[in-house]
Amino acid sequence: MKKIFLISLSLIFFLFNFSWAEDEYSSSNLLAMTIESLSYDVEQDTAFVRGVGRVVRETPQGIFMARRAAISDAQRGLLILKRSIEEDRPPRPESVAGDVPPIKILNEKIKSGLYYVEVQASLSELMQDDLYFENFWR
Repeated sequence: MKKIFLISLSLIFFLFNFSWAEDEYSSSNLLAMTIESLSYDVEQDTAFVRGVGRVVRETPQGIFMARRAAISDAQRGLLILKRSIEEDRPPRPESVAGDVPPIKILNEKIKSGLYYVEVQASLSELMQDDLYFENFWR
């Protein structure tokens, strides 16, 4: 009886520690990767960001969905950059929504199960006041 209890306890401990552990590519880590890539150049009127999407399946549809997620992540990164410039503070993870000016995709690649897309947008168009912007968690 004692042996069964110890085996059960060990199994529960194993499942608890590994099934919910944050992996290397958790959502918060992917957002941190995007925020680290944010940059802008006032003289050249450009804003840059690298979006990241997880490739769940190595199928055409899976790659398409990862690309779509990476582009959405890059657009969110541009809104975070806009907020940080407006408030004169470092970028930080936050929920944002709004319109993003047209973007130009500079580079795309798949590496280690992640889809990376580097995009560029016009800084002056990004900073226009008529773009809708909302922070849901304020």
